[in-house]
Amino acid sequence: IKRILDLYHGVENVVWAQREGLLDGFDMLVVDELTKMKATTTARWKALRKVLFQVRIGLTGTLSAQGPLSLFGQVTLIDNGKRWGKSFYKWRERWFEVPYANSWSWVPRGGAEPKLLRDLATLTHVIDKAEYAKELPPIVSTPIMMDLPPESREQYDELRRTLLLELENGATIFAGSGGVL
Repeated sequence: IKRILDLYHGVENVVWAQREGLLDGFDMLVVDELTKMKATTTARWKALRKVLFQVRIGLTGTLSAQGPLSLFGQVTLIDNGKRWGKSFYKWRERWFEVPYANSWSWVPRGGAEPKLLRDLATLTHVIDKAEYAKELPPIVSTPIMMDLPPESREQYDELRRTLLLELENGATIFAGSGGVL
């Protein structure tokens, strides 16, 4: 693997980056907060599906925070539909049912949950806190405050407002979210 595309700083700019061809030529995709990719109808999910990667990795602290139905988009993005197919609706019809008439909720069919969990086991690695907690040093935070020159302060304020800043040399800085500022 030679080139890795990491989406640690947000997936908000995926559609733009895919449209501009900036995602081409990468061998591996790493998506942090994979749960943001659970909806297969979003433009960013569709944009990532269009790009070919040899390896796809998703990182998350809560794989199925909203239940098993939210897993399809994440799993399909990572394995390109090999385990559960490419159609959410066909997958849902096969593995889930509506428990009673006029209900909008879906529950796993009898015997479906163990099968879905077995499929996930071949794709996921769960790290228990006990595996890593002993090895981590304590967090050291050192805030450093500084005054920016007026021109730099104006540029920074513009970046905070728009998450996009065009520099005099033609370069563009894109902040995936306010959290990276």
